[in-house]
Amino acid sequence: MPKPLRYDPDNDFYTVLGVPPTATLDEIHRAYRQRAKVVHPDLNRDRREWAHDQFQRLNMAHDILGDLTLRSEYNQKRQLYIETHRPGYKSAALAEASRAAWARRQRRRPPALYYLSVGILMFGALPILYYILVALITGANHQSTEVLDAAPPRPAAIVSPVIFATATSSPSSSCTDPRVMITEPHDGDNVQTPFAIRGTAFSDRFINYSVNYGSADLVKRAGGYAPIFLYSQPRLPVKSGTLVPDWVTSKLADLHGDVVLQLMMVADNYKTELTCKIAIHLNTNNASTAAATDTNS
Repeated sequence: MPKPLRYDPDNDFYTVLGVPPTATLDEIHRAYRQRAKVVHPDLNRDRREWAHDQFQRLNMAHDILGDLTLRSEYNQKRQLYIETHRPGYKSAALAEASRAAWARRQRRRPPALYYLSVGILMFGALPILYYILVALITGANHQSTEVLDAAPPRPAAIVSPVIFATATSSPSSSCTDPRVMITEPHDGDNVQTPFAIRGTAFSDRFINYSVNYGSADLVKRAGGYAPIFLYSQPRLPVKSGTLVPDWVTSKLADLHGDVVLQLMMVADNYKTELTCKIAIHLNTNNASTAAATDTNS
């Protein structure tokens, strides 16, 4: 019996394939073939375990998004997850329960005549004014409190886009939008693993961002840029902070040479997709040790 289809925000199939949610079937098949050339275990014999995991995730994403029926079901669950995890979300069932509770409390509250009758029967004429006053004040405060509890939350105000100063980048960098920037490492830097990737992925209607990478050797063998998934973060935008922690880049310890880093952000209900690419030269600990050995010999 097949397992029920679920949506995992940390393993978004569109991010795994590197395509937007609006991609056609041809674009999905083409992205799958390009990535398969890069992460296939036969092409990564020195990293078989890593390649097997990447290739398995790639096949799962292609099987779901390449089937119209499964893709429709996946999109529905993906959209439901996004909608129910937005700030200020309140389900229809919860709102209906609040209104029902308020109606029940309204029905239980005694009428004002009840307080007048109790005063006449128990204390005579003199306490009547006292109980009328108490009844009116208590009833007004109680009604005000219930109305506040039952009122649905106001929709969050739409925040105007924040404009940042454009970061300086070299001519080979494609980072031109201040909302999507990689500020560290810089384009053209020599970097040694592990290292943190810092920058900005921020928008007033932010959905998620992901960071991919591709080495020059793998890009050449694949016949074009086919990024490999490195890290993703849904629902949490970053403004001049850490995009990828250093413990994540430790998986690049076996990779050295020219590497392309790509930051991709999705916003505005999937209508906006912004990217930023930089090129760095990766000097791993293994590469540094080998260089030192050659020098001594």
